[in-house]
Amino acid sequence: MVAANISHSPERSTTPRQLISARAVQNSRLRAKDGVVPKSVVVLQGGEQKQRIFPKEHFKEKYAVDEVQYTCDIVDVLTNLTPAVLLTLRGQNTDSGSICREASFEGISGFQVNNSLLHPIIVECRLIKTDMELEVLRYTNRISGEAHKMVMKHVKHGQKEYEMESLFQHYCYTKGGMRHTSYTCICGTGNNSSVLHYGHAGAPNDKTIMDGDMCLFDMGGEYYCYSSDITSSFPANGKFTPDQRAIYEAVLKSSRAVMAAIRPGVKWTDMHRLADWVHLEELVKIGILNGSVEDMMKVHLGSVFMPHGLGHLLGIDVHDVGGYPEGVECINEPGLISLLMGRLVQERLGLTVEPCIYHQTP
Repeated sequence: MVAANISHSPERSTTPRQLISARAVQNSRLRAKDGVVPKSVVVLQGGEQKQRIFPKEHFKEKYAVDEVQYTCDIVDVLTNLTPAVLLTLRGQNTDSGSICREASFEGISGFQVNNSLLHPIIVECRLIKTDMELEVLRYTNRISGEAHKMVMKHVKHGQKEYEMESLFQHYCYTKGGMRHTSYTCICGTGNNSSVLHYGHAGAPNDKTIMDGDMCLFDMGGEYYCYSSDITSSFPANGKFTPDQRAIYEAVLKSSRAVMAAIRPGVKWTDMHRLADWVHLEELVKIGILNGSVEDMMKVHLGSVFMPHGLGHLLGIDVHDVGGYPEGVECINEPGLISLLMGRLVQERLGLTVEPCIYHQTP
């Protein structure tokens, strides 16, 4: 006999690629069997049940692997391999700060274990993409780019922001087979477009789009666990005001400057500073700022308008691993402290370039 409490259960999966907001709901394991009111107990009477246990050959064929063993036999399997040392995975994700849970099983104490060597090696393997990985990343970003263009053509004032999110997801799924997004879609319009990472559970893309609003849509599909990350900015009615155009073209200029300068061997921190310089230079031309751009750079004024980093690594995680390997420290300066990569640019990296100017008029 099994009894379990099914009161409010805020369990929802949180993955490195997508954050799903927790809600107070009935325990999903028991909801499937008996939907009852919160703070109740369901009792299930066990009985004889038939359960099919697949043989090892089934899994060898299904997953195209050379060998399959049951987990209960792990000690015997490893003992027969006579390893000098077991390498277990333990290390910190430099983006989230989380520490991965180290492998453990009954009997592991009988082996020599090293939990520090493997993590940096795995990180470097993920950092440099294979031809196949690059092909998947190109596909994911191409379909996501097409979805952005489709959304742009369908935006009308009077619609809700979440309608644009829905259109994006529909296109990615129907045209690209992408069931999931890489992260929670950000569909900010009007003042919401200047809110960093708008679109979360506390601000769920629910504003009505108004005539004259500027749209900032940050959305990316996910294909076979590989991410995309694309942001588009445009006026909801299709017509820039002079102020909107000035800011848009300033960011476009910085983006093109970085794309022209980026190459293997350059410092990613220098690319961030280049974007800051172009932004400040353009803001002086527009008349929003006055003074010497060089002096503004000394006091990190660019971070007021671009509070996040220029871009980040892209791969299986939308903020992929490897930005700060051992020996590379984050620079403790406004703006740069939010930069998610401190290493030199290399070939075969997945890397986003996403400068911005966050600016609200009264």
